[in-house]
Amino acid sequence: MSEPTTTEAPAPRVKRVRDAVATEKRILDTAEEMFARRGLDAVTTKEIAAGAGVAVGALYHHFASKDAIYAAVVERAFGGRSVIPPETRDPARPARERLELLLTWYLRALVDNEIFRGLLNREVLTPRSDMPQLLDRGLFAEPLALFSEIVDEIDPDLDAELAMASTFALLFGLTNLRSLSGSYPAVQRLTTPEQIAAHTVRLVLDGLT
Repeated sequence: MSEPTTTEAPAPRVKRVRDAVATEKRILDTAEEMFARRGLDAVTTKEIAAGAGVAVGALYHHFASKDAIYAAVVERAFGGRSVIPPETRDPARPARERLELLLTWYLRALVDNEIFRGLLNREVLTPRSDMPQLLDRGLFAEPLALFSEIVDEIDPDLDAELAMASTFALLFGLTNLRSLSGSYPAVQRLTTPEQIAAHTVRLVLDGLT
């Protein structure tokens, strides 16, 4: 009597899935570095494919367009940093303190993530109406709404949109000026996200007084 044969579950599909995930990661890793260093317009899908070691056709199998790759890169870069600290919603804390906490959280995503900082700076410097926007209302809807809510609590007469634009301009400026210590040595005193956030809030709400 022959022994019963055992059959193993087919593995090819599992392998194909793993390969697809690995390929997509290589594409995003390559595109992330190129976009942050050179900007969206200067990078071609052919260069991304070559850098990732895949054929251009394979790249389009994973992403419909270069803009789709860019959007995926941005979402991934901001990924696990998008959870707003609960302290920013604590009504027991003064509104001004909660605003500083919100900006500190945002700065940590910006300062601590070189790729995300590069992508963000590129978009600010070379905005284009037909490119996925890093400051997209979808990606940043929650923090922007919270920002407006806190500003309105501090002073209902303030223009929240203008305050928001001024705040982001200051955050970008102060963060980037820190690398120009020779020209702006005073900025070097702002060594932490907390210090930059507190200084920004003071300038936006109180001016230079």
